[in-house]
Amino acid sequence: KRFRPLASGQLARSWAVALLSALVLSALVLGFVVHRWLGLILLSYLLCGVMYSMALKRVVIADILIIACGFLLRIWGGAVAVGVVPSHWIQLSMLFLGMFLGLVKRRQELVMLHRQALRHRSVLADYSPSLIDQPRGAAAYHISAVRFWHVAAGVIAGAWVAMNLRAALRRL
Repeated sequence: KRFRPLASGQLARSWAVALLSALVLSALVLGFVVHRWLGLILLSYLLCGVMYSMALKRVVIADILIIACGFLLRIWGGAVAVGVVPSHWIQLSMLFLGMFLGLVKRRQELVMLHRQALRHRSVLADYSPSLIDQPRGAAAYHISAVRFWHVAAGVIAGAWVAMNLRAALRRL
């Protein structure tokens, strides 16, 4: 991370703050212009990011939940932007997928970095592989169950359409 333009000094901090402020303000204004709810979702996403950066990244489990909420907020923002209602299944799937990915990342950091894990991320002191494995398994199970449900529902819906189409064609 130290080689990134801001951290390495290639980009002046004042320039970065000005650019960030302009981009955030533009995104929020544009979001509210598109739809009031989109603006509120963007504002919520921004606040979640700030809360994560300021404090929640150091709170066990809350760091994972805020990551999962980011996935959910992106689903809601996209749905509002294109004018559709997201299904409960996609919302649950994204929430569990976000938790699953966050937990897998924490576990990977613990295993790969071992003794240096705390220097990398202080919250890892409160995690253990066994603590991570329990909810990770539940999230993986949910994702698998939802995928099975989608496949089964598609097969059932396809059969229903075929039966009704045949019946409609017979009436002609």
